[in-house]
Amino acid sequence: MSVKGIVAQNRELQWHKEQLEQRCLTLGITLDDMAEKLALANARIKELGGEPITDTPPDPAPAA
Repeated sequence: MSVKGIVAQNRELQWHKEQLEQRCLTLGITLDDMAEKLALANARIKELGGEPITDTPPDPAPAA
């Protein structure tokens, strides 16, 4: 990946982090609280035999 690509990716990740921080503030929790809740939810889902929640959304279905 080129330096320009890395810089662009970094900007995009920073934007997503800021959006998540805003959502957490709206909910009245911190990013650490959200991460802890996600870890607990994933542990429970795994216990029940399901697929854990990932930190990235699935790829959209290809257009037909």
